[in-house]
Amino acid sequence: MDTKNGYRVYLDMDGVLADFVKGACKAHGTTLEFILPNWEPGVWDMTLAMNIPHSQFWREIDKLAAHFWERLEPTPFFNDIVKLVKELSDDWYVLTSPTLRIPSYTGKVWWLRKHFGGSFDRFHITPYKHLFAGPGVLLIDDREKNVNEFVQAGGDGLLFPSYLNKLYEYKDDPVDHLREILGMEKNDAPKST
Repeated sequence: MDTKNGYRVYLDMDGVLADFVKGACKAHGTTLEFILPNWEPGVWDMTLAMNIPHSQFWREIDKLAAHFWERLEPTPFFNDIVKLVKELSDDWYVLTSPTLRIPSYTGKVWWLRKHFGGSFDRFHITPYKHLFAGPGVLLIDDREKNVNEFVQAGGDGLLFPSYLNKLYEYKDDPVDHLREILGMEKNDAPKST
């Protein structure tokens, strides 16, 4: 893959750049350490580990409105994944799904501008990520469903390792795992293939 020449890269926000799980735990007055014993690795739905219905899960987040999204902490890999994406392409964007509530759009924009600068506009907010797929287009996302739909629509996809997906064994070093898949050495520029 000749990554620097001609590839467009879309990077997911929640779970890749922003620590959604930690924020959701905080919104529910709990911690990841507390729910982890009930959470099977590779299972996307954290409501199962919390033993609550989806409606209750989202109700607590929705109470915080846009502030929930704006106040999410960056993931520990934020800087490394941004560096990797910039090494892959000058043509990159954040592609993030909103919830059904309008404040998620506002909060996500606030978060992006807080962490990338006040004039940052390299993002798209849509639940239809697969519509951005095509030849020479890569999606890096932690949700298997999003990656699979993107690939089926004609793009390339890389699953970002997470406790919530099948690559959970690489969750502590996800960026190095992606570098390995891409044929890049740690902290080196991409190799042309």
